[in-house]
Amino acid sequence: MRQYELMYIIPAKLEEEEKKSIMEKVSKMLTDHKAAIQDHEVWLTRKLSYPIKHIRQGVFVLAHFTMDPENVPALNLELQRDGDILRHIIIHYKSEIIKTKPQISQVKQAPKTQPADKEKDKEEVVTSDVKLEDLDKKIEEILEEKIDV
Repeated sequence: MRQYELMYIIPAKLEEEEKKSIMEKVSKMLTDHKAAIQDHEVWLTRKLSYPIKHIRQGVFVLAHFTMDPENVPALNLELQRDGDILRHIIIHYKSEIIKTKPQISQVKQAPKTQPADKEKDKEEVVTSDVKLEDLDKKIEEILEEKIDV
């Protein structure tokens, strides 16, 4: 038996009773495939990055369960065929790695960078007194050499 996490997205426009019935249907799918469910609950509602089946908002539902690995492909196929589930993913994990469900507030923001010392950031600009005519002559010489070759 391995531990798995199932995350799936259902349309947000559904009524609460419809959402619960879909969650019950998924729970039944899990138990039919001999899974032992630890928890199964709504995680969050979000606007989707892109529309899926013309739906722009989805409810993300998260379930943790244990199951024999040979039953996972059949469960995956059944979830794909279900028309109420927009997207899903099943992930195998070790219990010591993931102990609780992720929270939006746990996402760390990148630290703000402090403005660097202006003197350190200045790069030395090397200027030379090259004339445009000299550059043109050099380009012509290079081109003539390549033509002769």
